[in-house]
Amino acid sequence: MRDDLHEYVLDQVINHNVKLSAIEEQYPYKEVFGYGDESYHSDEGAEQEEEKENIKIYLEKMNAKIKLLSDAVKQAQYTISVQTNPKHIEETVKFQMENVPLRKLSK
Repeated sequence: MRDDLHEYVLDQVINHNVKLSAIEEQYPYKEVFGYGDESYHSDEGAEQEEEKENIKIYLEKMNAKIKLLSDAVKQAQYTISVQTNPKHIEETVKFQMENVPLRKLSK
């Protein structure tokens, strides 16, 4: 039924130059009711809630990954700053000279 309505509306708007507001006036939105006094509820609300929950879970996972990457970048920045510090380089070379034995050159 929705496909028929969709085609009808498209035909009226495109081929007959009827404004959409005129169609809406002619066919106003009506609530759909089920049996007795119980109103008909579609599962759209549940689908929307499930979609919101899925998006929330997805965003939480993405935030965790972003935090992990951010922490890794901070650690890399710190490591680079320490390794390129002239005082640290001098201490490392001095430590290696004192603690690493020299190898004999082989012929």
